[in-house]
Amino acid sequence: MSSKNHKKPRRPSSSLYGRAPEASRMDLISEKDEEIGFDLTRNTADGVSGETRLSNVPGLSNKVRISFGERCIWLSATILLGFLCVGLGVQLGKAMERSPAYKETDLVSVRSAIVEEKRPFHTTAKTLENGTSTFSTEGLKYVGPPSQEIDDAWKELMQPQILALSDEEAGEMKDLSIKNDFGKRIMSLYMYHTLHCVNMVRKSLDFEYYYENHTEKMGDDYRGHVYHCLDDIRQNIMCQGDLTPVPFYWDDIMRWPVGNTSQPHTCRNLDSIREWAMARRVGKGASPIGLPVENAEHVHR
Repeated sequence: MSSKNHKKPRRPSSSLYGRAPEASRMDLISEKDEEIGFDLTRNTADGVSGETRLSNVPGLSNKVRISFGERCIWLSATILLGFLCVGLGVQLGKAMERSPAYKETDLVSVRSAIVEEKRPFHTTAKTLENGTSTFSTEGLKYVGPPSQEIDDAWKELMQPQILALSDEEAGEMKDLSIKNDFGKRIMSLYMYHTLHCVNMVRKSLDFEYYYENHTEKMGDDYRGHVYHCLDDIRQNIMCQGDLTPVPFYWDDIMRWPVGNTSQPHTCRNLDSIREWAMARRVGKGASPIGLPVENAEHVHR
C-alpha cells in the first residue's frame, strides 16, 4: 500500500489520554479492528501474535503492559514466598533443635533423656495455734534429725556421681577429661555435685553426729567445704532463675502475709536422667576418678 493511500490514524480526542469513558475506548477498537486484524487467539502470517499487535491500539497498550507486569509481579511474589517458606522451615527446625527442654551448655549425649514435667513443691510453712511453724512432711525423706533412713535416701539420690563416657558421649568435653584404664572419659553431671553440696550443708547442722572423732583441722576444712557448697548453691539458684510465681495468703495466727511456695514448677524428670546416668556409672570399688584404688595415680590423658 502506497504512502498516498495510507490513511494516517486520526489523533484520539484529548479524553482518550486521560481517563477516557469505556464507550470511547470501545469505539476506537471497532474503528481499528479491521485495519490491524484484531484477533487475540490467532497468530498472524508474519508470526506476530494478536496480543502483540493489540498493543498498537491507542489507549490499550498500557492496559496490556500492566497485565503483563502484574503477571511478573505474581510470579516474583510466588517465588519469593517459596523461598520464605523454605527459610521458615529451616528456622523452625533449628528452633525445635534448640528446644527449651535443654540448654546450650547441657552435655549433648544426655539431651535425649531430658523430659520436662510439672511438679508441685511442698515447702509452704504452716503456723500452729501455739505460734510455732511447721512444714509439709513431703520432704522429710531427706531432712530431719539424723537417721539411717535419711542417710540412705541421700546416698541413693546422689547416685551415680561419677560417669565413664566414650569419646563420642563426652563430645566436645572429651579433651578436658581424663581417661580411665578402660579408655573411658571420667565425668559427672553438675546436678549431682549440687546435690552433694546440699547434703554437706545438711550434715553440717549435725556435725558432731557425723564426725564425732573429728580433729580441729578437719573441722576447719569442713567449714571451708560448706562455705564452698553454700556459694555453689547460691550460684546455681541464680543461674536457673526460676520465675514460678509465689502468691501470698493471710496467716490469721501470725497476722502476717505468707508466701505460698507450694506451686507447680516446670522440672526435668530425674528418673529419665538417672536411668541414662546409671547405664554409664563407674562401678563399685573404684576411686573417685574411676580407676581401681591401687592404680588411681596412673591416669591417662
